[in-house]
Amino acid sequence: GDKALVGGIDGVLKTYRDQFRTGITLAHTSTVFTKVIATAAAHAKRAARLAQGVGEQIYTVLIVLTDGDCEDVDATAKALEAASEAPLSIVFVGIGESDFKNMRFLDDGLEGRQRDIAQFVCFDNFAGHSQKFTSESLQEIPQQLADYYEWKKIEPMPEVNLKNHQISVLPAEPELDVVMDFNSEDDTPSIKSGGIYYLNIFEEVVEE
Repeated sequence: GDKALVGGIDGVLKTYRDQFRTGITLAHTSTVFTKVIATAAAHAKRAARLAQGVGEQIYTVLIVLTDGDCEDVDATAKALEAASEAPLSIVFVGIGESDFKNMRFLDDGLEGRQRDIAQFVCFDNFAGHSQKFTSESLQEIPQQLADYYEWKKIEPMPEVNLKNHQISVLPAEPELDVVMDFNSEDDTPSIKSGGIYYLNIFEEVVEE
């Protein structure tokens, strides 16, 4: 979309629908992550500088959803190495039937890195187990965050003690299990069933 940031799930869905109204067509193309990694690293560095200016700290987490394996392992590895200079962690979530062997290599097979910032999770391995999926996706981030601040010799912020009445817990959002398919003739995507599906993606959204 034309905005780098959106607010919450509603913002994500609105941006998704707005892009389809422009006449965009999705197709099976090369899966390249170098640009999004570099963009996220630049954003993370800028956000950290702005936060430091007002006495705060910010650490960025990028989540990438992909239905294809990485096309250029060497270029992606170099992009991850360069991005390790930023206060950034990246979680790659593989969706679909690809074997994702290159994604797994980028997660576990790279040696000699200054700092590990990547985690790969195969979504289909956790179908129906959202808590396990969340745990697996986020388990490396605390250590990655600590490694970054230790490496950069940045002291943690003073401890914050909150009382119970100062803590708000939002209700959990309902899970949406969605089955997607691609037209065999023109690779046009469609949502076959589950959750929120589009009867007319240009006009209305119907909740099943």
